[in-house]
Amino acid sequence: MKGCVISAPMTGSGKTTVTLGLLAALRTRGISVQPFKVGPDFIDPGLHEIAAGVGSHNLDGWMLSREANEQLFVSAMCEKDVAIVEGVMGLYDGFDGKSDKGSTAEMAKWLDLPLILVIDTHAVARSAAAIVHGLRSFDSQVKIAGIILNRVAGEGHYRILSDAIIDTPILGSLPADPSIEIPERHLGLLTAKEERTVARIQAIGEFFQKHIRIEGILNAMPSQNRAIPAPGPASTRHTRVALAHDKAFSFYYHANRLELERAGAQITEFSCGRRFGDS
Repeated sequence: MKGCVISAPMTGSGKTTVTLGLLAALRTRGISVQPFKVGPDFIDPGLHEIAAGVGSHNLDGWMLSREANEQLFVSAMCEKDVAIVEGVMGLYDGFDGKSDKGSTAEMAKWLDLPLILVIDTHAVARSAAAIVHGLRSFDSQVKIAGIILNRVAGEGHYRILSDAIIDTPILGSLPADPSIEIPERHLGLLTAKEERTVARIQAIGEFFQKHIRIEGILNAMPSQNRAIPAPGPASTRHTRVALAHDKAFSFYYHANRLELERAGAQITEFSCGRRFGDS
C-alpha cells in the first residue's frame, strides 16, 4: 500500500481542495483509495466520501490512543491501495504550544506516512521557501515528501517560487480559480449531499487532473508492507437500531457505524424532520 498526509502551514491554504482533487483523480484511475481526516471534523469526511466513493474515517490523537488510531487505520486499509489523510489546521497545531499532541505532525509520525504540504502562494513569492524550510526544520522526524503550490498567479510567479524552493520537490501547482475553492463554513452550513457541493467536487477533480501530474504524487509515496488484519467475524445476533440521519443529523464517525454493524446492528435511518408515515 501507499499513503500520504496532506497538510499546510495554516488553515485556509487549500488542504481540502487538494485532498478532494487527489481522491477524485485516483478514483478515476481505478485506484482503490481510502480517505481519512485528522481531528473531530464531520464536514470534510462527507466531502471525501463523494470524491472517493467510500466512507472517510476520523483519526484523532487527542481522543484516541496511538494504538487505537493505528488499528483504525490498518483495518480501514483492508483491500485498499492508497491512503489519503487530510490534516487539521496547520501542520504542528494541536492541543497546546509545547508539544505536537493532537496535531497532524503527530499523526503522520504515528502512521509513518510522508507529508505533502499545500502552500497558498496568493500573497507570497520567495518567502514561501522560508516557510517550507521552517516546517522541514522544526521537527526532523516529520517526513515532507513534497509540496503543491496553490493559487499561483501565472508562469512568472511560478518561476520565482520554483527558483526559491530548492530543498523540497514541487509536485505540482494549481492556478488561482475561485470556481473550485471550498468556501469557509461553520458546522451545518454546508452539507456533503447538497447538489451544489457534489457539482463543486466534480469540478475540483477535473481541475486537479488538468494541472497536477498524478504519477509524480504517487511516486512520492513509498510503498509499505503492513500487516493488515482481515475483518473479524460479524455477530450472528441481529438487533435493529434506529439512527437519525438527515440534514439536521449527519455528523457521525464512520468507524462507529461499522462497529455497530459488526456487532450485529441492523441500522435503519430515519429523519427527525419528518413525521412517521410521511412519504
